[in-house]
Amino acid sequence: MKSDDDMDPIKQALIEVDQRQRGHLSQTKYENLRDDHHPSVSDILYKCGWNDIKEEAGLHIDPRSTRNKVTKRNAITAVKTVSQRMDCEMTLAKYDEHRDDNHPCGGRIAKKFGWSRTKEEADLERREYQSEISRETAIRAIQTVSQRVEGNLTIASYNEHRDEHHPSGHGISSKLGWNSMKEAAGLTPR
Repeated sequence: MKSDDDMDPIKQALIEVDQRQRGHLSQTKYENLRDDHHPSVSDILYKCGWNDIKEEAGLHIDPRSTRNKVTKRNAITAVKTVSQRMDCEMTLAKYDEHRDDNHPCGGRIAKKFGWSRTKEEADLERREYQSEISRETAIRAIQTVSQRVEGNLTIASYNEHRDEHHPSGHGISSKLGWNSMKEAAGLTPR
């Protein structure tokens, strides 16, 4: 979606037209009721999603139209909700494993908004990397997980096989250095 400044005229147009009608503001109703100076539906859809911009404008969204759609707000809310239940890095697989039926699936969030970007907007990336990881905790976690992995232990294979109470591989890497912790754990860094 474009910047907020680009979206303000669209939001204002939606609000103005919505005040002239009853019920849910559909694309057809908007097109029939809009003034000539308001952007057309096709102009709006070129810049953003219909329900996304309606939601940003504070307008009601017809639940029937969102049944199979994921808005940025509900994606962020779902990711935050699920992360509060977990004590580990929020991976897409972990999210899908722990999400409620009414939450959008991780793949749809990733495709529409980007998984990392959604986690950042939910303040998960920042929170995870701010937590302290002791050298001893990292060494024990790497030793434990390395017994489950054949071949070279990478950050990705570590994250895939670690327990929820273990720090994330990215957290270890950014705080302590991945290869130095592998070496301290008695593994050969590569």
